[in-house]
Amino acid sequence: MALEALVTAGLWIGYFYVSGQEVPAKGASVWSSSYVWLAMALVATLAAPPILFFAVRNFVWLIRHGTEVQGQVRSISPLSKGGSRPVTYAYSVNGVEYTMRRDTPTMYADKYTVGSQVLVLVDPNKPKRATVLEVA
Repeated sequence: MALEALVTAGLWIGYFYVSGQEVPAKGASVWSSSYVWLAMALVATLAAPPILFFAVRNFVWLIRHGTEVQGQVRSISPLSKGGSRPVTYAYSVNGVEYTMRRDTPTMYADKYTVGSQVLVLVDPNKPKRATVLEVA
């Protein structure tokens, strides 16, 4: 969610930076055109709210209607990207095991070890739809 806001803000900053520069020379890179930055900033501004809406809506739905199950950390990637590390979680619903891989903020991923217990919220009708709620 914060990523969309940062990208949108970055595009607007890029637009204002480029538009404050002198007129680009003929044959200059397309990235030096303020119109390109304006178009990208407008698209990001229009696209971010629906993306945020659906992400928040799904999370809120799981909080209201999801079933809590115990899960376990299966693997933690040593690679970090953008302040997050890919973590694979496993959980069982009605005897069927499911796994999910999520980019987890490094501050949480660093607390995990393989085998750590986590609390998972699961959609009882679609068990693949789940989110990690907290470290158990």
